[in-house]
Order: sequence, then structure tokens, then C-alpha cells
Amino acid sequence: MSGSGKSYPAVASRDAEDTDHLNGNLHLEDFAIRFTSSKTEFTFPLADLELEIGNTKEGFVRFSHPAEPNSEITVFGRKILKERCFKTHTHLRQQIEEYAERAEGTQRLVSTGMFFIMFIGLSALLGWLVEAATPKLIGQVPVAYEQELAEEIIQEIKTSAKFSSHTNAVTELNDLLHQIYPPEKHGDYKFRVLLLDEEIPNAFAIPAGNIYVFSGLIQAAESPEEIAGILAHEIAHVTKRHGLRKVIANAGPGFVFNRILGNKKGTIAALAAGSQFLIQQSFSREFEREADDLAWEYLTVANIDPRGLERFLGRISMMTESSGIERALSSHPPSPERIENLQQKWLAMKTKDGFRNLNPITLPDLPKTDLLDKIDKLIGL
Repeated sequence: MSGSGKSYPAVASRDAEDTDHLNGNLHLEDFAIRFTSSKTEFTFPLADLELEIGNTKEGFVRFSHPAEPNSEITVFGRKILKERCFKTHTHLRQQIEEYAERAEGTQRLVSTGMFFIMFIGLSALLGWLVEAATPKLIGQVPVAYEQELAEEIIQEIKTSAKFSSHTNAVTELNDLLHQIYPPEKHGDYKFRVLLLDEEIPNAFAIPAGNIYVFSGLIQAAESPEEIAGILAHEIAHVTKRHGLRKVIANAGPGFVFNRILGNKKGTIAALAAGSQFLIQQSFSREFEREADDLAWEYLTVANIDPRGLERFLGRISMMTESSGIERALSSHPPSPERIENLQQKWLAMKTKDGFRNLNPITLPDLPKTDLLDKIDKLIGL
């Protein structure tokens, strides 16, 4: 028979139950393929020839024929598929094209999967690098940067909030702040309390030291120790630089790289861009827990009963979402974990008496609002 004259090393089997494979050669002819070895010789017609193309790294092509169901010939590598005799027979060419399409689809799937794996891995690595770099960066950022950020926030607050005219209450709040955290500890920070005429029983701090207390908190508190607990918590947010850390996390890798490369303009721009984000979003559980722990330390060092924060949070936690209050308190959610953490701290304390007496904070001539009447009914203030 005439043919291409080419032959390929091959392995054949003539019996499905025979585990001995025959080493030989596969010869290509115009209308058949022929296997020869020292022990046997047989031929598969190209008509109705079936191909199994392997996807292993080296690849293989296994030939079989319906006329001899127990026989097969295997050639390792896929180079043989380029031979003319396989391209001129339609059914063989179709089998090869179908394999090529499947292989291409698999490759696309693998490539896509690898892309996403690399993207996710790179994102995770970048996130880890930013997270690892943030504590060191925080230490390098001077308080002056926080003051610039604070100025952005202060201007936003001035345009949307109403400040209280009760100067006596503001003075009392600042006196209480200094008892908790004496001025000699302030360093470069400028701590002060500002009172807002707002019925929500809440407070928040911004970088550099401004603490904003809502009049609703003064009305909702049952004791000055509760107010002291809230103030200590907000002081801790400032001294732990939670606001700055939050803005850096929100600004992302760009802030980190700007800082590393010494791009002060880019750093300030990132801080300024985060000011609105800082006002609108709540702190993480980690930051809240850290602020609670440090607040407890501030209070005990100042010889102030530290249970005030836990008592206030405990009552606030009793408010339900249907009351319309939880959303207003979302900046500092009074989670059960926070309350339990503070309760465990009290149980572990050795000295539980001898605390200083605190003067009450008063807001004369300020009637309770409908919201606070609702709180009275819910938690029995």
C-alpha cells in the first residue's frame, strides 16, 4: 500500500484482558494504519477509525476500530494528528477539530481561573501589605495631619449641626473630660467637648481631639458616671487614632504609597477625601473594643467608677429596631460582646469602691423630646 511512509513508535494491545502491551511501530497508509511488532501485525482501516486524544502534558492519541473492539493502538504525543491522512478523511478531521475546540475552551477556563486566582492573591497580598504597613505609617503621621483632617470635618459639622447655647453644661462636660484625661496628658492633641442640640443619645469624636456630645445623651444618662464612660470611650478613639486609621484604610494602597514615597500633597488629599466617610460610617468591632478597653483604663486611673459605660450601653441595647432609635445609634452599636467585655472587667477588678463623686451634668429648661419620651417607655428612664 502507498502512504506517507511515516511511522511512529506505538504500543498496542489485542485483548482487553491482556495486560501485556506490545511495543512496535504505527505505519501510516492512504486508507489504513498498520501496527507492526516482533510478535504481531494488524491493520485498522481509516474508515470508521475512532480517536481518543489525551489532555496530559505530553499527550497521546489512542486508535480503535469497531471491527476489532478488543484492540487499540496508542501513540504518545499529538504530532501524528497533523498528518495528511487524518485531514483528508472528514470523520477524522471532525474528531480532531472537536478536540481542539474542547482544548481551547479548557485553556480559556484555566487561564480565566488563573487570572482570578492571581487577582485575588494579589489583592490579598496588597491588603496584607497595607494592613502591615498601617501601624508604622500611623506612627509617622504627625498630629498636624489629623488637625488638617479635623478642620475639614469641623466645617462640615458647622453647616449641618446646631450647637447648644447652654454654656454651663459645656463647661461641666469639659471639666469632666479633664478629670478623666488631665491636660498634661494631651500632648499635641487639643481635647474639648462641644454640645449639639440633638435628641439622639449619642456622641462621637473626630481626629485631633474634638468630642461632640448630643444633648439627648445628657438627658438619657442616669448618672455622671455614664457620661464619663462615654467621654472616656471617645477620648480613646482619638488617642488610638481610630479616625485616621479608618481614613487610611478607606483611602487604600494609594495613601500608603504616597506616604512611603514622600508625597505629602497626595497624603493630605487622601485625608481630606476621607472626612465625609469618617462622619457617615461607624467604627469596626475591633476599634470599639479597643476604645472600650482603653476607656476602662482611663476611668480606673482617674478613680472614676468605670461601670457607667456598661450601664449606658446596656440600656441602649434594649431599644429595638422598631423604635426607630437603633439606626441613630449605629455609629457606636452597643453589641452584647461589648457589654459582656465590660462586665467581665468589673468582675476582675480587685478594688470596687472609693471612687470619686462626680457632679451631675445639667441642661436646665430643656424639655424632653418625643424621641426621649419613647425611650422612657421602652427602658424606664
